[in-house]
Amino acid sequence: MPIDDFSAVSQIFQSITVHGVEVSGKIISVSVEDVVKIVTAINKIDNAEPILLITVLSETHVEVTTGVVQDPLTGGGKIYSVKKVNGEWIIDYEDTSKWVS
Repeated sequence: MPIDDFSAVSQIFQSITVHGVEVSGKIISVSVEDVVKIVTAINKIDNAEPILLITVLSETHVEVTTGVVQDPLTGGGKIYSVKKVNGEWIIDYEDTSKWVS
């Protein structure tokens, strides 16, 4: 049975995996459809690295961590700020950063 929203599981789990992508934070604030739209927006970026994590900050704001981790202290990528505007998930490039370990 597919899960259309996370309200049934949000009190049990701190994070959940949707279509191979880990989603954490305030997961009750977004739907599976939202996650698919967020992943689609990130995948449209040229040279986008694999998505490692989507952190839900609110129903209209998530952070998407992309990158590659080769060893515990060998990795890097980007953290994209993605905001929902008029029903569409838009990347806020001004609030995007890089990470390195």
